[in-house]
Amino acid sequence: MMSDASDPDDSARRAMRRGMWVWNTATIIEDTAQIDRLILCASAIDVNDIYLYVVPAWYDGKNSKLAAFNSRLHAHSIQVWAVDGGPAYLDTLAAGDAFIAGLRSLGEFNDRSEPCARFHGFQADLQPEDSAGRTGCFHKRVAESRLTQQQHIERTMVLQKLLNLLTRTSNMVHSLDMPFAVAMPFWLQDYEGEPVTVAYTGKHGTRMCVMELIMPVVDEYLVLNHKTEFANVAKFISAPAEYASDMAGSGQRMPHVLGSFPVTDSAGQKESHREAIVKITKDISSLEAMLQLCPTFAGLALHDWEALDKLSND
Repeated sequence: MMSDASDPDDSARRAMRRGMWVWNTATIIEDTAQIDRLILCASAIDVNDIYLYVVPAWYDGKNSKLAAFNSRLHAHSIQVWAVDGGPAYLDTLAAGDAFIAGLRSLGEFNDRSEPCARFHGFQADLQPEDSAGRTGCFHKRVAESRLTQQQHIERTMVLQKLLNLLTRTSNMVHSLDMPFAVAMPFWLQDYEGEPVTVAYTGKHGTRMCVMELIMPVVDEYLVLNHKTEFANVAKFISAPAEYASDMAGSGQRMPHVLGSFPVTDSAGQKESHREAIVKITKDISSLEAMLQLCPTFAGLALHDWEALDKLSND
């Protein structure tokens, strides 16, 4: 159950995590001034986790730049998570193996780096997506009950590949002694009015929501959404957070749940950078207050750095 944002006293609130995605990695690690702006903005909004997109080959090819970037942020008490993903990794077993090989490169990077230069954790962005020419197809905007037999087979293929790769990733990341996060769309519980499910081998004939199978193998579950109205954002985040809280209350292993927060729509179009930062911070605090009664809810993550940086240059 969500709380009224006006009720909780600030001093009584649980400490919340605040993250932010950085996708323009190849540019920012070469740009000291941009790193300075990132640190300044992150500090102003109390961001303590950066989710940095890393192409696996960069762990070697851009080793020194990545290490320097991580060290700069570490000096400001900001943890850096490596991020990789994309639907192509779900195409074939070989593609999945390449994803796992990237994790080995991440582990090797951390092994040869100073503690301050290491990645704190790994986040997988492996959302099921429609894409022509792939071996499976999710079939966008079609509820499960309305799928044809062939469409049902194709969606199941995509989802099984997703679950298998996330399980492999969880085992690998945890073997590296790192936390594992996953970014998933908000609609897994409610897609065109129905949950997205797969057959569950634990009980004959039983189907389970994909989200319910993902949560036990991850440490952080980030709910992605593209809505900025508080009622919608809170609803999309609270449903997974409430499920995880209920399951954790019954003794099951459950992750922390965080929600994505779109920067551009919150900030508006005609505000100064300072005004935008103040508004974003206020909006985040309000959402945290609304959601804090879910024990597994852990905070919000801004999407994304380039949108936030653009505000400072407008």
